[in-house]
Amino acid sequence: MKGKTSKRMISTNSVANCCNPKLISLAVIITFSVITTSCSTNSVFEENAAVDVKEWHMNDVKAFKATFQDSLQPLDFYVEIRNSTSYPNNKLFLFFNTTFPDGRSARDTLACVLASPDGRWLGNGLGSVKDNLFLVKRKVLLPRKGTYTFTLQHAMRDSIVKGIHDVGIKIKSSEISPN
Repeated sequence: MKGKTSKRMISTNSVANCCNPKLISLAVIITFSVITTSCSTNSVFEENAAVDVKEWHMNDVKAFKATFQDSLQPLDFYVEIRNSTSYPNNKLFLFFNTTFPDGRSARDTLACVLASPDGRWLGNGLGSVKDNLFLVKRKVLLPRKGTYTFTLQHAMRDSIVKGIHDVGIKIKSSEISPN
């Protein structure tokens, strides 16, 4: 059958199935789930509290409660700060208070550096808001199981601080390095 051309039709259904919004959404969700699961941060606890960016008064103490069932797992403690580039200082001093399940308490004073000496803002973020994560303590073994209360309070000389958006606490399982 020379001279006769056979026409082959491409099914538009197969092309439509390839670009089906439901399938694309499902593929995005699966990909995101795999990435999120594989990039686990070993986070045990994370909570942030909003601060009035116009004025954080010294008496406005931010409290966080966390319950721990394993006192043998070493933990790393972090403080999270989200600040505006309108914050007038390069450091933020904080009181980090811990109340143990038995009622005892401890206080640490932290100096969180938010800007370099040349005035360049540290942390992540585009524009006028920067996110900072500060390691407070590494490989902490909690003395007992139970509910702990952690508080953050600014310890600046001025009783009112401007330019801080959020403060928070992040607790992660310590990575145990082989010896």
